[in-house]
Amino acid sequence: MTNKLMMRDLPKIDRPRELKRQCAICGKKILMKVFSNDNYTGGNYFGKIPLYTDEEFEKARRAGTTKERWGKTVVEVLKKDPRPYSHAEYWECDECYAEAYEEAKKNELVDGTK
Repeated sequence: MTNKLMMRDLPKIDRPRELKRQCAICGKKILMKVFSNDNYTGGNYFGKIPLYTDEEFEKARRAGTTKERWGKTVVEVLKKDPRPYSHAEYWECDECYAEAYEEAKKNELVDGTK
C-alpha cells in the first residue's frame, strides 16, 4: 500500500488581496497587498477622516469653543463635533511618508533613536 500525495492534502496557499488606493499627498496610485492576517505592504494607512458639510461645521462652530492645553501649546477646540456624512481613508505612498518622516526628524519632531 503506497501513500500518494493528493491535492487535498497540500496546505492551502493564501494569496494576498490587492488594493488600489491613491496617495493623499502626491495623488500617485498605490498598489497594496493585504494578507489574511491583515498585514499590508505598499503604502501607509493613517485611518479614516470624517467628511462633513460647511453647514454642519457652521452649526458646530456656533456651539462655541473651549481652550485646551497640549504641552506648551494652547488650542481652541469645538465644544460639539460636526456630524460627518461620510468618511475617507487616508493613505500615503512610501515616498511621501519617507519624505515627511525625514522633514519631521530634521525639525526634531521625531525621536531619532530606536
